[in-house]
Amino acid sequence: MLIDQKIQDLQNLTKRKITYDDIAKIFNVSRSAIQNRISRKQQLKDWEEEKLDDAFLKNSDLEQKSLIKMEYFPEFSDLCEENNLSENKKFIYIPIECFTEPVIKSEKYYVINALGNSMQPYIYDNDKLIVRKTKEKEQITDNRVYIFCYENQIFVKRLIKNINQLIIISDNKEQCGPEPIILKGTELEKIKMLGQIAGLMRDCR
Repeated sequence: MLIDQKIQDLQNLTKRKITYDDIAKIFNVSRSAIQNRISRKQQLKDWEEEKLDDAFLKNSDLEQKSLIKMEYFPEFSDLCEENNLSENKKFIYIPIECFTEPVIKSEKYYVINALGNSMQPYIYDNDKLIVRKTKEKEQITDNRVYIFCYENQIFVKRLIKNINQLIIISDNKEQCGPEPIILKGTELEKIKMLGQIAGLMRDCR
């Protein structure tokens, strides 16, 4: 993540202005060193992001219960290969108000970036999506939005489950057409459910 992007994330979470001087002080470098990294579009290292989170979030005036530290997978395509997840994951803080359903402590959640506009106006390209990891035999709730893998591609769609068929719906009818996609029979065996969308964060990119 770029420094300016990280500053924007932190400002949205803490509701306070964060300057280059603040960043320089945390890293014990000069302001010009920070500006130089920004001009060169140098990415923050994972440990640097965690250090900034610790500095601004753990010591903020926000109640700790209003923020949830979650696993974040920037590389969308990695989700089909679970072995890659531990290598590429990061950690970010998500405000609890970004959840659209009650948080269940016993459930596992993670965050991904949305890709594409097929689910507008509910989901926009590059939204951060909060995903509740579904259990292997969990029943699909009709008309909820799920993330799943099909033939090594990731999809975020509304689903309706009927006997021996799965109806896949895009919200953006202008882009994707009015008719849903229907999978049935052996096609259903190719689907790997990854989770249900439990919320999203639009302002922090």
